[in-house]
Amino acid sequence: MTAKQTSNGSKPSTQQKTQETTASPSIQVTSLKGSSNQLKSQISSFDLEIQNKGSLSPIEILVDSLADVETDEERAELYQSIQDYLSQSEQFIQDADRMLHLRQKYISLANSRKQEAKRLNALASAAQHKADQIEERVLDVMGKLHPDETKYSFPSFEMKSKIVSNVIDIDYLDVDMEEIPLDCQEVSVSIKKTAIKTHIKNGAHFKGVTMSSSRKYRFE
Repeated sequence: MTAKQTSNGSKPSTQQKTQETTASPSIQVTSLKGSSNQLKSQISSFDLEIQNKGSLSPIEILVDSLADVETDEERAELYQSIQDYLSQSEQFIQDADRMLHLRQKYISLANSRKQEAKRLNALASAAQHKADQIEERVLDVMGKLHPDETKYSFPSFEMKSKIVSNVIDIDYLDVDMEEIPLDCQEVSVSIKKTAIKTHIKNGAHFKGVTMSSSRKYRFE
């Protein structure tokens, strides 16, 4: 459909504005729900604010840089720079408060990205399921129409097949595990810390297992 032309100086029609918005390469046209758009907006704003180092104090820049260092020498230099700055600064409380605000932004960014990743994973799984269903239906019909065909050409696609041999199927309800050699078994063992804590409190002792107390800190 062609947009309605307007004379010079006139306002573009609603239809024209809609088409220009849709065709603009700078705007992503999706069918995302409002909540998803809100998450994407949050992620974008957090990214911009965190990346804008010019708005951060020197101590915030130093602390934020710790996440990017790769060697112990670089990390030691940064720690020394932080120590030097704090020893000269009389505004540690204010600087620490600003850093904790930055920490909160990272937490919000992480939570937003987790939600977005969860939503995208669900969409990807649903799309893959639909694709698999379509393939199964086409193969089912082909099996009835051309049961002896192992290769078939469509206008845009080709159906191919190959023999897959030596496939092992295991009925775990019927198999006798004692007959299966140990080198053919996979065993995973983990310690339930909550359960073992109860045993230790009741006086039990286990080699390599200790129970201690420590103070944990958190910011609220």
